[in-house]
Amino acid sequence: MKTRHQELATKAVHVDFGGVTALAEVSLSVTHGEILGLIGPNGAGKTTLVNVLTGYQTPSAGAVFLDAEEITGTLPHKVNRLGISRTFQAVRLFQDLSVRENVLAAAVTHLPDRSEAEKRVWDLLDWIGAGAIANRRSSELPYGQERLIGIARALATAPSFLLLDEPAAGTNAAEASALSNIIRAIPARFGCGIILIEHNVPMVLGTCDRIHVLDAGRTIAVGLPNDIASNPEVRRAYLG
Repeated sequence: MKTRHQELATKAVHVDFGGVTALAEVSLSVTHGEILGLIGPNGAGKTTLVNVLTGYQTPSAGAVFLDAEEITGTLPHKVNRLGISRTFQAVRLFQDLSVRENVLAAAVTHLPDRSEAEKRVWDLLDWIGAGAIANRRSSELPYGQERLIGIARALATAPSFLLLDEPAAGTNAAEASALSNIIRAIPARFGCGIILIEHNVPMVLGTCDRIHVLDAGRTIAVGLPNDIASNPEVRRAYLG
C-alpha cells in the first residue's frame, strides 16, 4: 500500500531570479486532509512556490520537507513518485489522446498492472462526472471539462498532496461552484492534502480550511478564511 505522508512544508525558502527576489524566507505547511489556499496578487510568488515544492525550481536558500525528510531540489518525476502531484495553469492534456487515455497515462506510472490502472481511471472519471466523455478526444473538450480532466489525471497517481494551480481560471460561476464541491470532497475520498492557488477569492474562502497569503514574495498572513477576509494588510495588498 502506498505511503500516506502527513505534512508537506517549506522552511525559509528564498528564490532569486537574477537581481529579482521572487520568494523571501517563505515558510508554509499543509497537512494530511487539509485544504490550504495560497493567494496573493499577480507576481506574489505563488506559482514559484509551487514550483519549488514540486521540483521545477530549486530555491536559492531554504528547504522543502515531506514529513521529516528533506526533498529540496529533487527532480519533478521523483517528487511525483514520493506522492506530490500537481496541475498547471495551462492544463497540458495530450490533445491527440482520449480523455481516458490521458488519465491512464498517469495511472500506469504508479500502477503497472494495466487492469488496476484502468479501474482507477474509470473510478476517477465516474466520480468527476466524466464517464460519458471517456472516449472523446481531449482536443474537443470545453475549457471547464479540460480542467476537470487535469485534476483527474493528477489524482490518478494517488498522491499524498495535490497542488492545484488556478483550476478555476476561465470558468464561469456555476463551473467554479461545482469545482469547489469537488475539491472539498477530495481529501476525504482520496486521502490527500491540497494546496489551492486561485484568484477567485469567494471560491477560496468557501473551499479552504486555512489560507496563506503572499505579497511581493513574502508571507503577509496565514489564518482561517474569516480572519484572512478581515485582515487589514491582506485587504490592502490584495482583496481591496
